[in-house]
Amino acid sequence: MHHKENTTKYVEVKGKLLEDSVLELFSNFFKSDFKIFQSYYVDGNEQDILFLWKNYAFIIEAKGYGLREPLRTPDKAFIRIKDDFKDCVGYGYSQTRRVEKKFIDGVLLRITDKCGNLIEEIDTTKYEHDFSIIVNLKTFGQIQNDLSTLLELENDDDVFPWAVKLDDLEIFLLTMLAQ
Repeated sequence: MHHKENTTKYVEVKGKLLEDSVLELFSNFFKSDFKIFQSYYVDGNEQDILFLWKNYAFIIEAKGYGLREPLRTPDKAFIRIKDDFKDCVGYGYSQTRRVEKKFIDGVLLRITDKCGNLIEEIDTTKYEHDFSIIVNLKTFGQIQNDLSTLLELENDDDVFPWAVKLDDLEIFLLTMLAQ
């Protein structure tokens, strides 16, 4: 029991540090005129980051999921990779999708705290563009670059989220800043 409590605390701290890193990158890139919600709740479910800037909404899930070593047997190795992908990127997609649907449907987004107390209501119709981003510490390589390999979208006309490793996100945003 004691080991499980320590593991849970470690995962929570690691996740919070990852979220803070993502927020710092976005804040440095967009400079001003943005609004941030971190560790907020929508429909009773915890979400990581909502970053609002001008008419853009960035729905971000930070995943500190550790990938397991691949197995030597190809059949078993693929199952392990598929399961890890589902637990990280797949789960991140379902989390971002929950919020993204509010923007797609143009309905009021109620941001609450853990106890269900209203923090803010957001008029999603004020945002012309919304982006789902899943930031993870590790990379899934090719299957992360082509999400259609393993990620099933809810509807055929949905757009895939951007699944990106934290280091790659940082390089991308720093390069954009340098331009």
